[in-house]
Amino acid sequence: MEQTVEQALVRVLALLEKNENILEYKEAEQLINLHPQLSKLEQQLKNANQSVVQFSHYGLKNAEEQKKQEAEALSVTFEQAPLVALYRERLRDADELLQEIFSKIEESVNQDEREN
Repeated sequence: MEQTVEQALVRVLALLEKNENILEYKEAEQLINLHPQLSKLEQQLKNANQSVVQFSHYGLKNAEEQKKQEAEALSVTFEQAPLVALYRERLRDADELLQEIFSKIEESVNQDEREN
């Protein structure tokens, strides 16, 4: 039985690799990763957030507040980028597909348990 389950899993994974939603998600992810301005913006956001934590740790309230505002502005800029919006949409589509698959698997397992 385990071999049957493993074969089914391999088949599902192969089908997912060819699924339009998954392919579009991977393409959007690649576009973001290859976009130099978004990569730079993401790094600036990480640095600003790290500074917020450090300034908070050392009790530097003014510097902490300034970096919080900077991080918020960077975050808004990042979130408003068209590629980020596309990526999030594709991610949502892929997630919905996976949730549907898991739901069907769960239903099937529960039905098998009831029958046995």
